Amino acid sequence: MKNDHMEEQDMNEAPMEFTEYLCDMDAVREEAQRMLLENPDIESTMLGVVQGRLATDPRSYLDYGPYWPALRQILGMGSELDALVAQAYCGGNAVETMLMADDFRTMNLRSNPRYTAQFMLDGENGTYWTLFDQEMESRT
Repeated sequence: MKNDHMEEQDMNEAPMEFTEYLCDMDAVREEAQRMLLENPDIESTMLGVVQGRLATDPRSYLDYGPYWPALRQILGMGSELDALVAQAYCGGNAVETMLMADDFRTMNLRSNPRYTAQFMLDGENGTYWTLFDQEMESRT
């Protein structure tokens, strides 16, 4: 499987800092807790929504941008994609991660052309990250 990759960086450059598209984790935790209290089965419901979107349009994985590697793990599809991005763009549990991923998806679909695959994750250095999931692309 082809891995996600960052634009090539000069070896003397500092590693990518993840500064963009991050969530207020206190607000995310609070929302996730509220959702779990209202519906103890919310994780399954949220998984079903994501799985339904992907079944209808496999390329919709791109809608989740940097949250896709962590979301992919939650979906049980493995962790072959960028581990650093997955670590930076995830919550403390599946509900938090799916909540953040869906918030990103909403913003992304409003702000970018559909199937955008490049995302500036390091606003300090202007470094872009490219999302590519060979398995999902092969389903189209």
